Amino acid sequence: MILLYIEHIGYLEINNKFFSGVIIVDYPRIIDNKFMENIIYLDIPFNISMFYEPINKYEVIKKLTYHLGNVKSEIKTSSKNKEDYEYLNITYNDAIDIRKELQINNENIYNFYLYITIYDNDLQRLNQNINTIKSLLYSYGVISKVPYFRHISLYKATNPFNINPEEIKFDTKRNMISKTLSSFYPFISTNIYDIKGVLYGINNQNKSLIIIDRFDKKKYINSNMSIFGTSGAGKSYFIKLQIIRNSLLDIKQLVIDPEGEYMKVCNEVGGTYISLGGKNNYHINIFDIYNECDIESNNSILENKIQNLMIFFSMVLPEINNIEKAYLEEKIIEIYKEKGITFDNKTLYNYYENNKILLRPNIKNNKQFPIIQDLYDIILKDNKYPEMLYLLKPFISGRLKYLNNHTNFDSSNKILIIDISNIKEEFMDIHLFIIIELFWNIIKQDTNLKKIIYIDEIWRLIGQKSNSLSANFVVQIFKTIRKYNGAATAITQDISDLIINKNIYGKAIINNSYFKCIFKMDEENVKNLSELVLLSESEKIKINKIKRGECLLMLNNNNSILNICSSEYEKSIIEQGEGCDV
Repeated sequence: MILLYIEHIGYLEINNKFFSGVIIVDYPRIIDNKFMENIIYLDIPFNISMFYEPINKYEVIKKLTYHLGNVKSEIKTSSKNKEDYEYLNITYNDAIDIRKELQINNENIYNFYLYITIYDNDLQRLNQNINTIKSLLYSYGVISKVPYFRHISLYKATNPFNINPEEIKFDTKRNMISKTLSSFYPFISTNIYDIKGVLYGINNQNKSLIIIDRFDKKKYINSNMSIFGTSGAGKSYFIKLQIIRNSLLDIKQLVIDPEGEYMKVCNEVGGTYISLGGKNNYHINIFDIYNECDIESNNSILENKIQNLMIFFSMVLPEINNIEKAYLEEKIIEIYKEKGITFDNKTLYNYYENNKILLRPNIKNNKQFPIIQDLYDIILKDNKYPEMLYLLKPFISGRLKYLNNHTNFDSSNKILIIDISNIKEEFMDIHLFIIIELFWNIIKQDTNLKKIIYIDEIWRLIGQKSNSLSANFVVQIFKTIRKYNGAATAITQDISDLIINKNIYGKAIINNSYFKCIFKMDEENVKNLSELVLLSESEKIKINKIKRGECLLMLNNNNSILNICSSEYEKSIIEQGEGCDV
């Protein structure tokens, strides 16, 4: 390619494009370490070149020592002139500091040169951009100037030719020790890139891609995430993107869909979509037991299951006393025993199939476990607690009878989404617990498989009005899911219910979530959230100003405004909000 150029007084014209720029001729005594960061992220097309030339520091020490003697003499003779005295005193102290860094702290010293070339198709816009950069430099005490009649030298200096032209070199040369030069490192803002991760979005500050592997145990304390934001801020869009992208990595994902909006995403990624309630024919049996430990384990699987069942029935029978609890537990043990299941883990397995011995026993199938009807019948037979029977009646012949059945869907699919949009408000907390208990059993089955559980509207389970046992169950999931190679995701828009009376469960969920995504909120919710999450004043302001489809991503001290973008293909699947090609 042949370059045709014309050099004017204030700019260079190459192949009908205009080039100009600045050379840096002076610096302040103390340089702000964000100096280069704010330059390189300007929305202006430019090239930057920096040159370092090492200097013999022993020669510098010798010259500094000689210089210090002369300056000390001048200080004594200029004591009557206050302005000269202060200038000489600063010079003397700076020289002392530099010599100390070179002699004692083993610093090196360099000649440093900094050049910036700006280019544009429009000459007027080019001049505006030059003034913008000069003003920003000046705000840091950095003095720059346009190298009139020397733009071809500036052009060479800022191209990958490794040329530092003599025509501009003399004006820009400044001595700096290596510690000072570190302030010019241009990439000091947050960059998050995990090789085995998925794309979360674009860092608004430096336009870098944020790619995260939540399961990187060496890098992250845990894999849990909490997502906050008002309705319509983009939380669901973000979750759908995560489901699509995580499915490509063969990660098992379990999702609670509170508004029935995940069906298309689920179908697209080949998942299983279950809709509970209404006229749907899907059932979940609360008495199901899954293969969560070795047959020979000393820990009884049934014992753990009964603990969870007692939490469930404490929600169904809120006024139950200790005597009734003991009676209920006894009857639960009996109905399992009737199915041949005891505290011996071996009783949970089938050893024969078609009258043949299995080389590897299988966990009992869904229809081999008791259902609520079995519990109701055994309590009815005693006729000892009519109130208990009355409260169980909705499960037998009322609106909740679909829960009085054997589970009739395959939960082994890599994507399992359960729609609860048809569930009545009064029964929502019960269903959420049933689903989470199901998910938790699935999580514990295979520790080699990566798994993510998404709990939307988590405030219902850990909020002020929630059952304390169910809230503690959810907290324990967040605390222990890591050891099963799992990750929990809490999603909520109702922040106020998590902080009433210093809600310990909300705080525990936050503390056990290494990743936090905060979408747009009003001032009141930001204030409430600040009681759970440490937010600076600037971050509070940012959250108020966040646009739809953006969030504040918090990873300990690495906080970034994240632009959640999707490809056109992903957008067509999600069919909601706005995306952009990444």
